Amino acid sequence: MFYDLNSDERTFLLRTLIRKAEKTLLDETQLLVLFDVYDLENWNRNWPIIRDRSIFEAILEGHKMIWQGKNFTFNLTTSPIVYTIMNITPDSFHDGSSDNLLVSSFFKKSGTCFN
Repeated sequence: MFYDLNSDERTFLLRTLIRKAEKTLLDETQLLVLFDVYDLENWNRNWPIIRDRSIFEAILEGHKMIWQGKNFTFNLTTSPIVYTIMNITPDSFHDGSSDNLLVSSFFKKSGTCFN
């Protein structure tokens, strides 16, 4: 939320944020803006009003999604990891070929290298 806005700041924000985020002008001095985490990270890097960057950073810090194990740490906030589960059991949806039960067959069909 941007608050204590003067007329120039309000005009600047409304023009800058056009088509960039959901926004609601609450009154003459307050503007509520809804960003997704990707836009918020981008605005934090490029925001021209220095005093607001600490606010963006605090919001980003509060919404971090970290997946951590003994030997790894992934920040999933803006870099998600996608996994696929392949059900290759004989009662799954496949054409019955025993080749389809080989992991190498799945990699070959998907174009992924398998050694």
